[in-house]
Amino acid sequence: MIRLLIFVAFAAVAVGVVGWLQQDPGEVEILWRGYRISTSVSALILFTGAFTLIAIALDRALRWIIHGAGGLTGRMRAGRAAKGRAAIAQGFVAVAAGDPAEAREAAATARRLLGGEALTLLLEAETAQMLGDRATAADRFREMLNDPETEFLGLRGLLAKAAEEGDAEEALRLVERASALRPRTPWVQRALGELRVRLGDFTG
Repeated sequence: MIRLLIFVAFAAVAVGVVGWLQQDPGEVEILWRGYRISTSVSALILFTGAFTLIAIALDRALRWIIHGAGGLTGRMRAGRAAKGRAAIAQGFVAVAAGDPAEAREAAATARRLLGGEALTLLLEAETAQMLGDRATAADRFREMLNDPETEFLGLRGLLAKAAEEGDAEEALRLVERASALRPRTPWVQRALGELRVRLGDFTG
């Protein structure tokens, strides 16, 4: 309501000024760098008003580019992240249901939207194991070692691979690293003891 009243008042003033200028247009002469420009007062006012409006429009456009575009980019990024999280959830459900095709598709979507995030790596590793692609699964588990948040999971995956291959020395190295991260984890301490006995490391 207040904006409407302000607009009406502004329009009334503008109409009054235009009417006054029509009755007494006046004349303006500008000398600049050897050029002489003659025009009416009303034309000069209209030119000044138009220039002001253009300047305001450019200022708002620049502000939108700086702030609005950034906000738009942020919303697009948030939308991609939400779709990526949904793909990860769908992928783990597919893994639990034993559907490798759906899990692989969800993992590919998560990779495209989120890149090599921790959950993406874990989903890709689980999917590769379902498909019998042990090399890819091992690669993803190794990538997980680079992130403190997923290092323990990566160690467990590589430990399972070493156990399947019968590589007790590699398994011991991995489980010792896992023990350093989570010394109170029961299965870690059990595996650590069994591997040391198997390798004759009774001191350890």
